[in-house]
Amino acid sequence: MEDLDVIATRNIKEQRKKIEFLLSKFRKRIQPCHAVNKHTITFGMLLAEYVLRIKTDSIDTYVDNILLNCRRLCEVFIVSRYMNKNNNFEEFIDYCTYDRYDYLENLKKMTEANKKMFPELKNLFSSPKFLSDEQDRLINQHGNKGKKIPAILEMAKDIGYEEEYSYFYKITSKLLHFCPFSFNGDMLLESKDEKFVFFKRIEMYLTEIKKELDVIYEKTKIEN
Repeated sequence: MEDLDVIATRNIKEQRKKIEFLLSKFRKRIQPCHAVNKHTITFGMLLAEYVLRIKTDSIDTYVDNILLNCRRLCEVFIVSRYMNKNNNFEEFIDYCTYDRYDYLENLKKMTEANKKMFPELKNLFSSPKFLSDEQDRLINQHGNKGKKIPAILEMAKDIGYEEEYSYFYKITSKLLHFCPFSFNGDMLLESKDEKFVFFKRIEMYLTEIKKELDVIYEKTKIEN
């Protein structure tokens, strides 16, 4: 009988291949006749691209990578199901604009902090004026700085996954981040048995994300 981790590894690779095939199908729909569904197509395509960049194909992967990538896929699953449930793909552009604007704002703060911490390297850091100019371009292009996507917990509640989110995020937060738990908690999860529950979740999330991508793709079909 095959080991469970061998089966999970095979299933993970199969789901990734299916998502890769779906990605190619989304790309083929970037054409004028599908313009009415451009937001849905773009969301599905970018979602598939992002998932394929998250590579954890073996139980032998370093435990922190398994935890981090599992957490990322959990977020992707929650967001994709939330977007599907509420059919708000047009708001996706607003979310992206807001996050880009916020990212640029944080870059400005980081630039100023870097100049204080590393004055000898000040010429290597971006100009806050340059970053502000890009923020202005975003506002001119979109009319505003967009709006923030709902919190992951709020989306998890909306799709009925609050328990999964609460359990999973509390566990991974304590394992990934430095906190009092770091001094006296059971931080070592190096054995296959200890890592397997998170590795198994990677398999589950990929399977569920593939289903959500299928739904998204169906929504991009043109009615005859």
